[in-house]
Amino acid sequence: FFGGRKGEQLRPFIDGSEGPVICSKINIFEVYHKILRVKGKEDAERIASFMVQASFMDDLGNDTIKLAAEEKAKLGLGMADAIIVATAIKHGATLYTMDRDFEKAKGLLTIVFL
Repeated sequence: FFGGRKGEQLRPFIDGSEGPVICSKINIFEVYHKILRVKGKEDAERIASFMVQASFMDDLGNDTIKLAAEEKAKLGLGMADAIIVATAIKHGATLYTMDRDFEKAKGLLTIVFL
């Protein structure tokens, strides 16, 4: 992913030219976990730290949690995916993902599959 074609698609967001990036703690968890498995702890720490510094972090407050529960009930999403969808909806953000499970949420927000 990093250094590959999919990573290149995200470059405008990473360098800030596409505007602010919204993250939830769930995004940090998922990216950290994936990089930890594939590249190791040092890379996982570096990239997670960058994500926290380079993005606006949703507070994962009650409004986000309630919206996530509603979307989980409607769409049958897993908890983590429901929180990610709710975070994007709350902020009017486009969701960029490689996870086809988000197909279920296509009518709720703009989703770009990498």
